[in-house]
Amino acid sequence: MIAGWKIRRELERLGQQVRGLTDRFTDPIAQRSLDRAVAAGLPSMNGAMAIGRKVALYLVYQPKGLEASTLATCRRLSQAGYTPLIVSNAPISSDDKTRLAPVVWRAIERPNFGYDFGGYRDGLIYLRHCDVAPDELLILNDSIWFGITPEADLFTRLDAQPANIAGTILRQSGTVQFLESYLYRLRRPVLEHPAFTAYWENLRLT
Repeated sequence: MIAGWKIRRELERLGQQVRGLTDRFTDPIAQRSLDRAVAAGLPSMNGAMAIGRKVALYLVYQPKGLEASTLATCRRLSQAGYTPLIVSNAPISSDDKTRLAPVVWRAIERPNFGYDFGGYRDGLIYLRHCDVAPDELLILNDSIWFGITPEADLFTRLDAQPANIAGTILRQSGTVQFLESYLYRLRRPVLEHPAFTAYWENLRLT
């Protein structure tokens, strides 16, 4: 006899495949709508911090309200010399905006379409619209927590890396190596490279 959980798993998998068929038609429409909203200017708030030469594009998805760890991470980023730009894939309440303002440069809100990479893309577009061209850009999401141990030296090690791209988790698939997208640091030669710009401009969100 087949276990019930296996049947439910396969039914859910079938449902995902069926939904994927319609998504092929609806996703491009949703992306065009989002692109218009991004071009018009997403909802944003100004924080108290001045923009610096090192920027942290910090993606969060916390629809039930910002966690205290998010504010702590922003403070830790600031201590390491990064100016935080929050990209929220959910609306930010007025109370959370008040809590956030002292520890960020800006915060923008967008729908959770395209998930993390959609937010990364729109954050990069926002920086370009603001004529911000940092020497270093740290891209991370709220899977990453800072300040758990006082002796943590992640930023010191990132600064010491001579490579223009550095991150925390290196994976290998066959002969291809890649960094996980939870946290990675990019320097200006990468940010200005045509291949980097083309990747984000041609990214298809789902």
